[in-house]
Amino acid sequence: MELFFHNASLQEYLQECKVIKIEHSLLLWLLIAYDITAGIQVLQNHGYLLNNIASRNIVLTNTKERLCGRIIDLGSVSLASKQQPRLYQEDFSKEEERERFSTIWPEVAPEFITGDLVETTATDIYALGVLFKELYDHILLPELQILSRDMTAEDPSQRPSVEDVLNKLHKYICTEKAALGFGDVKFV
Repeated sequence: MELFFHNASLQEYLQECKVIKIEHSLLLWLLIAYDITAGIQVLQNHGYLLNNIASRNIVLTNTKERLCGRIIDLGSVSLASKQQPRLYQEDFSKEEERERFSTIWPEVAPEFITGDLVETTATDIYALGVLFKELYDHILLPELQILSRDMTAEDPSQRPSVEDVLNKLHKYICTEKAALGFGDVKFV
């Protein structure tokens, strides 16, 4: 089955297909998760934070080889070295602020909402974990559920690095490729 998207956001695709059927290869979705994570790694390796990782900011595009996930909307990108703690609404308690944000923007890390800590690579990992949970809810891919749980740990120091996430995705991809009897599958 060939899938074709013309710059559809991941959010649009997931809303259209409430539950994605298994006929859409699990390998494909692992590769899309890898694409997104690799994009975040590129930014982090250059000293930037994305600060806005969500399915609405991922576009699905076709290449010669396969369907790919690409990050769009770099409007919230910032230098990792220039972060300052901030509380969005000072007239709310930390608990009220956290509840309000978790409803509207679930991808925002709890430590950032309350102003306890600044945005870091761990806040980007938290948001990516929320995105993986959203994918899991539609695709039922256990590997993404496992990763999501680790990536959304309350304590930012307990979240994996982007390199750790890529390594786990690579392992899952290789396992899935072997199970399917595939040869070389392009990662990028």
